[in-house]
Amino acid sequence: MAVNLTERAGAALTRAHGFLHRLPTAAVSAHGPAAAVSRRAGLAICELMCPELRARRPTGDPLPTLAFAGADEPLRRLATGRRQPFPDTTAPAGPDDMPAWALGLLRADPQALAGLAERAALDSLWGCTTTTMATRDRAGWSTALPVALALAAQHRDLALLPALIRAIGYLALNEHPLTTTATALLISQQQPDGGLGILPTGADPHLQTRIRLRLTVSFAWALAEMTEPGFTAAVMSGEVAYDT
Repeated sequence: MAVNLTERAGAALTRAHGFLHRLPTAAVSAHGPAAAVSRRAGLAICELMCPELRARRPTGDPLPTLAFAGADEPLRRLATGRRQPFPDTTAPAGPDDMPAWALGLLRADPQALAGLAERAALDSLWGCTTTTMATRDRAGWSTALPVALALAAQHRDLALLPALIRAIGYLALNEHPLTTTATALLISQQQPDGGLGILPTGADPHLQTRIRLRLTVSFAWALAEMTEPGFTAAVMSGEVAYDT
């Protein structure tokens, strides 16, 4: 990623950390344990990427020690500090003609694109097995994911953009011109308070917390994967752990 974009990502992560840190604990807890662990993981991501943030964390402020169902596996693994058994989440095999299969999923349908991002994450085990993937599989994803990212960017979809940016990172396509453009676009959507997403005036504050928390953590995770290629794979393999 270009130096200026790396610097912008670092500043954006610092602002995202401020937003997540200011969220009232009671408001987050109201959405269940998965929301709480997601917030903790988001804070951990920002602090791992910005050492000056981690240095300011008060001592004796441990992260959760339990794994919560409903949180993404990499986030759960990072937030709990525990090396849980590696998940057996191998996706079903696609047709032999992988590029055609991948391109066949490309539709301007958010659910289809979200499924594409999830499938890429599982096929590569969040980047852990990218180097051992079959050439045919990598070719299919290398063709399909940038197109999917362009569709998400065109619609300014703040839920899809981070997921697709991470998927592209898992496939080691960080330097693709469209990836850097989409990452810059995503950073430009960050609000002055550091969070991502803005709801209409008068929207239910309860709903605001739930949606903006999810978007902001996903945003921070995508920036981490772009700034430090292989970040998620390192978390999943236990090379990166967040200990307090």
